[in-house]
Amino acid sequence: MIFAVLVKHTESRIGALLEQKFPNDSYKFAPNAWFVSAPGASSKDLWDKLSVPAPYTESDVTVITRLTGHYGVAESSLWEWIATKGSVQPTPSASFSDGTS
Repeated sequence: MIFAVLVKHTESRIGALLEQKFPNDSYKFAPNAWFVSAPGASSKDLWDKLSVPAPYTESDVTVITRLTGHYGVAESSLWEWIATKGSVQPTPSASFSDGTS
């Protein structure tokens, strides 16, 4: 399963925890947004695996939701990452060139 992890603040410790706990299964989409592959997990399971230490602060405000489909315009590397991680209903999506290839 693939999840979108949205963090309210870019200064949050959540990003570092995601990259530490899911080094090969996370895709940083924006400064405060990641996609995470966690087969068989629920949103709560993913949060628990992050082991965010309490007490929580304003910078820990996070929403985790499972992707059941997708559509949009993004870098081709995102669509490729989603395709390799599987378990999301594919929908033709558009890519754009960021000028790096």
